[in-house]
Amino acid sequence: MNRHQKYHQKNKVKRNVYQKKYTKENPIKIKAKNALNQAIRSGKVERAKECSQCQSTKHIVGHHWSYEEANWIDVIWVCQSCHRKIHEELDRMGAVIPGLEGSE
Repeated sequence: MNRHQKYHQKNKVKRNVYQKKYTKENPIKIKAKNALNQAIRSGKVERAKECSQCQSTKHIVGHHWSYEEANWIDVIWVCQSCHRKIHEELDRMGAVIPGLEGSE
């Protein structure tokens, strides 16, 4: 069991409470994530095997530049570290991601 799995097992209740709150507060993000996952399962989208920023192959996630419904499966593939950096930079700039205006 890796460190991430150990954390989740140790903090199940805490994670479940957080996840329910996040889901309730971010319905558009959840819909976009679900649409992307469905597109991956159906073969419409292929998950990248490496980060488009640093070429890491660990924990690759899709970053949505827009949460408008037409763009739900349009993502860039980045590692968790680069994803965090992208969001830190967006926060620093005060950027608003399209599709989230007034929803957060």
